[in-house]
Amino acid sequence: MGFYEIVVPEAEINLVTNPSLETAVTGYSAVGGTVARVATQSRRGSYSLEIDPTTGVNDGAFFGTVSLVSGQTYTFAVDVKGVSGIPYRIYFGTTGGAVLGTPTAFTGAGDWQRVYVTYTETATTTRRLYLVKNNSANGDIFYADGWHCSQKSYNTTYVDGDQEGCEWDGEEHASTSSRSAQSRAGGRIYNLDDLGMYVIESAGLGMAPVRHKIARQSLLPGALYRGSKVEERPLTIVADVIGSSYTNLHSLRKTIVDYIKADRVKDDQAFLLRYTGANSNKPTVLKCRYDGGMEFKSPEGFTERAALRAIAYDPYWYEEGEASAALSLRKSVSNANNAIRREDGIWSSLGTGLSSFSYDIAYDKARDRIYFAGNFATANGVTVNRICYWNGTTFVAMDAGVNGSVRAIAIAPNGDVWIGGAFTTVGSGATACKGLARWNVSTGTWTAFNPSTATFASIWSLAIDSSGDLYIGGDFTDWNGNANADYIAKYQNGSWVALGTGTNALVFAISVAADGKVYVGGSFTTANGVTVNSICYWNGTTFVAMGNGISGGTADVFTIGISLDGSIIIGGNFTTAGGVSANNIARWNGTSFAALGSGTNGSVYELEFDDKGILFVGGNFTVAGGITLADKTTGWNGSSWFHLPVNLPGSPTVTVNAILTIGDDLYYGYNDTGTATTSEITTVSNPGSARAYPVVEITRSEGTSAVVEWLRNETTGKRLYLNYALQSGEKLTIDLTPGARQITSSYRGAVWEAALRNSDLGDFYLLPGDNDISAFVNQAGSPTMTAFMKFPIAHESADGVA
Repeated sequence: MGFYEIVVPEAEINLVTNPSLETAVTGYSAVGGTVARVATQSRRGSYSLEIDPTTGVNDGAFFGTVSLVSGQTYTFAVDVKGVSGIPYRIYFGTTGGAVLGTPTAFTGAGDWQRVYVTYTETATTTRRLYLVKNNSANGDIFYADGWHCSQKSYNTTYVDGDQEGCEWDGEEHASTSSRSAQSRAGGRIYNLDDLGMYVIESAGLGMAPVRHKIARQSLLPGALYRGSKVEERPLTIVADVIGSSYTNLHSLRKTIVDYIKADRVKDDQAFLLRYTGANSNKPTVLKCRYDGGMEFKSPEGFTERAALRAIAYDPYWYEEGEASAALSLRKSVSNANNAIRREDGIWSSLGTGLSSFSYDIAYDKARDRIYFAGNFATANGVTVNRICYWNGTTFVAMDAGVNGSVRAIAIAPNGDVWIGGAFTTVGSGATACKGLARWNVSTGTWTAFNPSTATFASIWSLAIDSSGDLYIGGDFTDWNGNANADYIAKYQNGSWVALGTGTNALVFAISVAADGKVYVGGSFTTANGVTVNSICYWNGTTFVAMGNGISGGTADVFTIGISLDGSIIIGGNFTTAGGVSANNIARWNGTSFAALGSGTNGSVYELEFDDKGILFVGGNFTVAGGITLADKTTGWNGSSWFHLPVNLPGSPTVTVNAILTIGDDLYYGYNDTGTATTSEITTVSNPGSARAYPVVEITRSEGTSAVVEWLRNETTGKRLYLNYALQSGEKLTIDLTPGARQITSSYRGAVWEAALRNSDLGDFYLLPGDNDISAFVNQAGSPTMTAFMKFPIAHESADGVA
């Protein structure tokens, strides 16, 4: 027989009432040994039947029963993942176990293979469908899925109510299922040889054409590569249609045309072409549309040579069935005491954490050190006294630390570490200082700064500009004896310099932009005599107001962030910015303020951008953009607020004071101890040779609540920002199939609102091979949760199954 097959739509009923074991093992029994429903292996849906035999030579399993009618012929087909080299057989049997008809014997391939057997019934009665070893004492486990029995005398494609073009005849996964004759998604399988069409040659089995996306350069050589797009696949099959007479030749041609024409069924559906040449156990399927070549010319005798041309607008070849993986939805991280980290998508503690809260975290890339500052005495059991660094394994003390809280860290270009806070002595010598010290990284010693002041309580903020000058802000006046150095000052070339006349109240935040402007926020109303209302910038000569500043609430700016496009983000406690309603957070574009959605319902203490422009926010709030949060941290993706995949220890009263991003990694500092709940990574293996677009199903049973918040492919970086509260008994389905994307609830129907804006709905896929998928559902009251990622097995070429 030839390697090419065509699937012709045909109505059909699958008599097996639980064909893929999606909800139960009902109907299946062991023949020796045991059977179980498992999610570790599957071919149709998310579960399969695990058959654990004894050494009995005919051990296996059966489904029973199905009702058959005397004189009718039936076909039983099943997917089997047998042990390589072990003999098996399938057959129809009586309820007493006797073999009926001629069994189909086959040898396990160590992978999924579909086998079938036909039988003509001699009585109207019930029968069993058997899958057993064929005289083998091997006791290894094997698997079965996709059980199918229909009143057909030939093999057809699989039917169950979850398949395209099919429906359940009664209760889902507990009734027979039917396929419509108007669906090209399945039907009878014809080899082209059986149609009198003998293939001579073909083109288009390999990789589909690729179009490069480039940007031309008018003066420079060549072009800039911007990516590629897989184009539609042209396929040509050259074959001789051989008849026994002119009438027979015309009849053959008529049949072939009838099977591939657009109006064979409703809605102009693509026809399915199968190829078995690469692996007879794994036919690959291509969705084709006729393009030409069947016009037919004068035959030679009763033979017509035709060159069938088709186009597959979906260019990939697909295996039968699908792959599936169970997703983990959360994990516990113990010892998440006042700090936690996420590296490569994996959340973990930093040893045993910190003994008290942290205020700031900073990164020295050259030395790969992560500095923590706060009010803690020990870190991972090491006495550090409020300042230390994480070396990747543990915390390292910096001499004897300081005697009071540290609120800010700034790392100089040479690696020296400036710290500011409310401390008055530093190091093992308890050297006196005014909340400011510098760790000399080359010598491992402290330099204390103890200038005269009129008043001093604390330094709140530090920043270093491109010239290496240090800016300090806080609660002090007359710094270094300078009457103009109130609440803010600059350390330049070893000397202290005032910025105009300073501000008239506390400075909480300083940030230096790429253009050299120094942005300053706090509780002040004037700066250098200019009315600025808590936010302004220093242009090198004076302070400049930003609109009319902020108002409402306590009118404080606690933190300033600078986005990749140069926009300034301010966070604090306020209700308006520049006259615009903005709850505790706002963006300055250089001329005016704008709100970030509806903001937060409490103070914002920390802002941090990652290298992709995602803004991470911490503070003392419980709602952001209308989204109720597990903890007082959230993210802004440029269009929408979103959940972060973490529930910090303790109650939602946790306050997040410090956030650090390093590429895609995150470090958090906060004020509680115990066990955190975070996203968990599941490695999902795509056995295909092309990318696959999955369907994700998440189901809740019982418990108090379950909010679906996060799904990300850590391997590709694509993510879905989610916010959907599942009810008990409800299933959320996220279908990412191109051209058929949808988000549905088994209870409410379409729920597109479950995905927040800027989610990668159009570009979430699995690469060939392993993909690390992180998922998070925030749960309360111990609900039972299940989640599966199902996807077609796609190949760039028909050779993918070889």
